[in-house]
Amino acid sequence: MGYYYDGNALQLGSQGEYVTNWQKYLQKLGYYNGAIDGDFGDLTKKATEDYQRAYGLYVDGIAGEKTLGKAGFKNLKTLNTPTSAPNINTTATAAPTINNTANALPTVNPLPTNPTYDSTKWNDTTEGKNALDSYNSAKDAVNNYGDFTYDDYVMGDSAQGAKDALDAHNANKPGAYQSQWQSQLDELMNSIMNRDKFSYDLNGDALYQQYKDKYIQQGKLAMGDAIGQASAMTGGYGNSYAQSVGQQQYQAQLNNLNDIVPELYQMALDRYNQEGQDLYNQYGMVMDRENTDYGRYRDTVSDFLTERDYLQGRFDSERNFDYGKYIDDRNLDYTLHQDEYNKLLDSLGIAQSDYYDGANMFHTEQSNQNSLLAQQFADAMNIWNADTNQKWNEWEAAESVRKDANSEAWKQAEWEEALRQYENEELWKQSQWDEGIRQSELEQYWKQKEYEDSLITTGGSGGSGGSGGSGGSSYDNGDLTDAEVKALQEALGVYVDGQYGPKSKEAAGGLSAREAYNKFVKKESSTTSWTTFDKSALEANQKEKGGSYYTTVRADIDSMVKSGRDHSYMMKYIKELLDNSYISQSEYMSLVQYMRNKL
Repeated sequence: MGYYYDGNALQLGSQGEYVTNWQKYLQKLGYYNGAIDGDFGDLTKKATEDYQRAYGLYVDGIAGEKTLGKAGFKNLKTLNTPTSAPNINTTATAAPTINNTANALPTVNPLPTNPTYDSTKWNDTTEGKNALDSYNSAKDAVNNYGDFTYDDYVMGDSAQGAKDALDAHNANKPGAYQSQWQSQLDELMNSIMNRDKFSYDLNGDALYQQYKDKYIQQGKLAMGDAIGQASAMTGGYGNSYAQSVGQQQYQAQLNNLNDIVPELYQMALDRYNQEGQDLYNQYGMVMDRENTDYGRYRDTVSDFLTERDYLQGRFDSERNFDYGKYIDDRNLDYTLHQDEYNKLLDSLGIAQSDYYDGANMFHTEQSNQNSLLAQQFADAMNIWNADTNQKWNEWEAAESVRKDANSEAWKQAEWEEALRQYENEELWKQSQWDEGIRQSELEQYWKQKEYEDSLITTGGSGGSGGSGGSGGSSYDNGDLTDAEVKALQEALGVYVDGQYGPKSKEAAGGLSAREAYNKFVKKESSTTSWTTFDKSALEANQKEKGGSYYTTVRADIDSMVKSGRDHSYMMKYIKELLDNSYISQSEYMSLVQYMRNKL
């Protein structure tokens, strides 16, 4: 693919497609690794400087005429400027005073008319429009198909009833245990724990006082009896003996009182212990009542929990069933939703296949028809060339007889005049050639723009494969890689897609992919500059084939055209043959015309 620019230098701040093309070119050569964004920034400037430095250009980071020209960019401003008329020599050579009446030039038939090829696009046909409309409608149906939606889960009546029953039961949950015996238990425990230790006060014991009064009284009586008995023994008179005996009896009674003290102590201790045991027994009775009440409370709690577990299980079962039904219904709706979406996708696939298959068939038929027209035109050109060559050969033979009768002076004058006319004609033809190249390049530029615009409009050509490329046309890359084919297409100035099809082959003069690559990329046959022809080879070839040098040179021209020799190369060859007298002036003119027809 050729690159173009509008004649203005590309520099910092420049934007647009020409900057994009320049970035792509620098990227291909390895100078630029930034974004292909059509914005001439610092990275693009540095890459431009590196390119200028590598190719010996003035390094200023500005892609001007010399820099872009070195890269092969074509100036659209130059392409839009018509080629100026050549400065020709209008002074004719004076004719000698001899018979110089030349034979009339042969009248050749008009060139066959180049056929008009069918360039209709598939999308411009009624069938193509209908197929595209169907494809777009199917695509819109897919794109506009809504996402799957479904209502949130709402509990059913049965599950809700089970939940209400559970909530109502939980609302009647037993409160914390409240003891009615705790204060009495605390009071009894306090009495038990804080009870005074046992102590015995003899004088404070009422029973001891009773015993004391009793034994004092008995002591007094015993003392009185003893004193009376002792006094009776002495005649009824009191005496110290009687007093002593009486006192002894009294003390004996009091000693009996002392003997009863341990028994009284034990009795007091027993009463203390019994009082303690009574407290323990009373605490146990109250604790039994407490345990009975707490057991009843625990039974109530247990009944509550049993009922709660039952209600909870019932609710879980009802809700799981209800939610499972909800999930089943939602999954069914989702499946139906996806089935409908898949049907739309199937319709889209069918519409897409119909569109691209129709495009491939249309362009294949169109290509075949155009190829048939091209072949018919080539056949007509072959017939025209054969007829024209025959007439020129007959004219040349007659002219040769006439010229042989003329003097050397006439030949010289004729040569000089023919040379002047030829040079003028060459100037005009070169001017027309340059103008044709300019117009061809300009036309190629606009065709390329039109093709790129059509890709943007239609989204690209349909169908591709191992033997088919854009628009359904066949292609044959041979043993070339995609990268090699793209390099070849860039060298040919055609659209770069990596597929060596009819357009690429036509631009390469009908050569195969490998032959064209060797010629235009590797340049194995076209880069050799003209030096001089091999005289010995020419003479040996002419001797082997027989006939004149004219016939041999025509065969050489055929070979040169096939091998890709350009106009300038073949002109030098024919001119040197004339200068070395291998061909005559008339043969020279005929060979030039033959070469142009071949080109």
